[in-house]
Amino acid sequence: MGLYLRFLPELGMLGLALALFLVSVTIGGESDALDERRRDERRRTAAYVSDRIGLLGSVGVLVLAALAIWQNGTLFFDAYRVGLFSQLVKIVLAAGLVGAMWLARDARNIPVRDRPEFLLFMTLSTLGMMMLVSADELITFYVVLELSAYCLYIMVPMASGHGSHNEASYKYFIYGATTSAVSLYGMTILYGLAGTTSIPAIAAALGAAPSTLALAAVVLAITGVLFKLAVFPFHFWAPDVYQVSTHGAAAFIAATSKVGAVAALLRLLLVGADVEQLYWVLGGLAVLSMTFGNLAAIAQKDLKRLLAYSGVAQGGYILLGLMGQDSAGYTAATYYTIGYLAMVLLCFLVIVEVGRTLPESEGGRPSNVLPISALDGLHQRSPVLALALLVGLLGMAGVPPTAGFTGKWLLFKAAIEVEAFWLVLIAGINNTIAIYYYLIVVKAAYVHGAEGQPRLEPGLMAKMAGVGVSLAVVFLGVFPQWVVPALDRAMNALLGG
Repeated sequence: MGLYLRFLPELGMLGLALALFLVSVTIGGESDALDERRRDERRRTAAYVSDRIGLLGSVGVLVLAALAIWQNGTLFFDAYRVGLFSQLVKIVLAAGLVGAMWLARDARNIPVRDRPEFLLFMTLSTLGMMMLVSADELITFYVVLELSAYCLYIMVPMASGHGSHNEASYKYFIYGATTSAVSLYGMTILYGLAGTTSIPAIAAALGAAPSTLALAAVVLAITGVLFKLAVFPFHFWAPDVYQVSTHGAAAFIAATSKVGAVAALLRLLLVGADVEQLYWVLGGLAVLSMTFGNLAAIAQKDLKRLLAYSGVAQGGYILLGLMGQDSAGYTAATYYTIGYLAMVLLCFLVIVEVGRTLPESEGGRPSNVLPISALDGLHQRSPVLALALLVGLLGMAGVPPTAGFTGKWLLFKAAIEVEAFWLVLIAGINNTIAIYYYLIVVKAAYVHGAEGQPRLEPGLMAKMAGVGVSLAVVFLGVFPQWVVPALDRAMNALLGG
């Protein structure tokens, strides 16, 4: 029974995926015996049922993940390790899936016939991320990394529209396949150096005999995860994918998948725990990501593209905590990632609700873009959504008392402790630049008038979600002591195990 409890969140996710699959092939299945009207009715019914199953099922998975938090041990002939670190991350991933499922509900920019499959791939991608954080062996790690990634590649083109959606999905897939091949090549070198695919055994072998080849192998191996994190120079897919994909898909990619990427990077970096040159590699990537992301974001007129370039910069901040490869840095990176998840979901809550009021694009299809000008007068049209946007943006800007401020303080502190004050100085300058473009969005929402803008009437659940997540962001920022000790124990167990 204990073995099943260790795999409980993953089993719940598999059950949810199976339920969505059954909805797709039964209620939503095509039949030549039905006329077009009845086919449309069945498709709408399947979309409605899958939306509800997806949301309720993801809440159920969150409960299962919480119940399994104290599980510890190995599975599948030691290829799969369960511990406090993996279980905490699975809770966060399940919470992120709940948020993404809720944002994707009743989406008008996803064809009705595709909604069950869309939620199915979202579920399978989260399953892959959950397995990533427990994978203790390179083959398992690579397989579930591809599971999580290929589901995202499929979700992007599942939108009402043509041309730009296909171009962005092709770009996403090609970049992903290329970095995946590079990552696999690095893993083969690691196997050749250590003679095993076990991550702890590889770490021990590289620690006993560090070399330049070992450094190159580790850098190549983490390329696939850096692509998911969208750090420079692996970010080129992000702006187009964010902009043209559906709001629900963009929210999932921007928020939940980032949590999986950071957790996977933490586990994969264990193989290079004693490779000192990684300090400079990760530090250099942090500088490039912060600087490029923030400078590129200044020129953006579309909110989703702005958040994409902001995500590039945020990845650079997270690398500040990883470069020291110690418990304090890993704790800071994980804490900041949790806060970032909540802040991005707040922004996409506003994007989804405002997007419902925008006119359709050419061809009568719902638009997936959201110009910053669409937020004009948001404080008059919906004070709750304006507040949610304000908290989300100020959190990413690192303004107290949000989780963004506390998270960046922990990241900067961890970097200073490993003698990287020069990096903290560059990060501080970059954060000042970031405040400028975040305030441009805040200005549109709070300073510009609402003349000529469509009415905005979010439902009660949207208002409650905006207030609840905003309070969570502030709570994390004011009371980090409720979260950081547990994360610190998890990181110590990860590094020790």
